Amino acid sequence: PTLQHAAAATVEEHSQAIASLASGGQAKNLYLKDKKKGDLYLVCMQHTRTTNNKQLQTMLGVQASSQLRMPDVTSLKENLGVEPGNISPFCLVSDEKKAVQLVLDKALMEQSAIHIHPLTNTATTSIKPADLLVFLKSIGAKEPVILDLDAAPEAAPPPAKKEGAA
Repeated sequence: PTLQHAAAATVEEHSQAIASLASGGQAKNLYLKDKKKGDLYLVCMQHTRTTNNKQLQTMLGVQASSQLRMPDVTSLKENLGVEPGNISPFCLVSDEKKAVQLVLDKALMEQSAIHIHPLTNTATTSIKPADLLVFLKSIGAKEPVILDLDAAPEAAPPPAKKEGAA
């Protein structure tokens, strides 16, 4: 089912808009790019998670010498066909070059339903995790990576300052 609501461009606005939905997991979606290699990722996680790009980088096997960062809006429009605030796994229908790797939070995939925008932030579609996987396969999307973000490795601490260094 799809619930129509006022525009919800942030997780907080989305939470208010879907407060009437009884069960399931609200998603937070991040569009990220490996700065060195140019690989693109769409990370779909529980909305309550804090984001640690260094931990994600380690879990995705991105080189330590690179960085995961948000690419520019042009990349988002060209690869996923949407404006910021409208991102969800459904956007992969527009990924004609199959350039974007979907990364799904294991805990989100264990919910009874996932609440995500259907290419617009004025609605929310509730979809069973298994049905989301069927949809992704039907559009020929890359096989999603499912990560246990609860088992995220600790990010490496910053290098220690040398004695005498300012």
